[in-house]
Amino acid sequence: MIAQSRFDSWFMFFIMLQAVVEKKCNDCKELKPHSEFQNCKQSRDGKDYYCKPCKGRRMKRYIKTLMADPKRAAKLRKSQTQWTRDNPGLAKKYGHAAWLRLRNEMLDHYGRKCACCGEKHVEFLTLEHVNRDGSAHRKEVGGGANTYRDLKRKGWPKKGFKVLCMNCNWAVRRGGVCPHKRR
Repeated sequence: MIAQSRFDSWFMFFIMLQAVVEKKCNDCKELKPHSEFQNCKQSRDGKDYYCKPCKGRRMKRYIKTLMADPKRAAKLRKSQTQWTRDNPGLAKKYGHAAWLRLRNEMLDHYGRKCACCGEKHVEFLTLEHVNRDGSAHRKEVGGGANTYRDLKRKGWPKKGFKVLCMNCNWAVRRGGVCPHKRR
């Protein structure tokens, strides 16, 4: 009988948790769905105290103040470097996931198909610097994902960039005109 009543109380508790679908953010004071909050083991309801946008703003402020102090900034960089050395697999996994998100955002802004031949396989698509200044841009920002980050900071400018498949990109780079345009 006691076991049954414990089961009933846990079951009711679970049902009540499921019924709670909104939460008030401690920062912006808005009522938002649970999907707008990250998971948090320390809180009663299992969700963070701040919604995702507010949490991001708070973290940016925290990092900015942290980096203002050279000693704390050096300590943070050292601990990050140590974590990367200790967890190479995770660091690579997280870095690749972040790069994919950034690349998909770039494709959303510039188009998800080749501007020349219409290729739609995302794996084949790349960013083309229309003014042939890609090398200078990569040297300026550091290349790789930094190119995408720089364009995102600038608001994804449409002028001077387009999406091409690798074949069209190489053809333009080597011969000046893509074979699709010569036909």
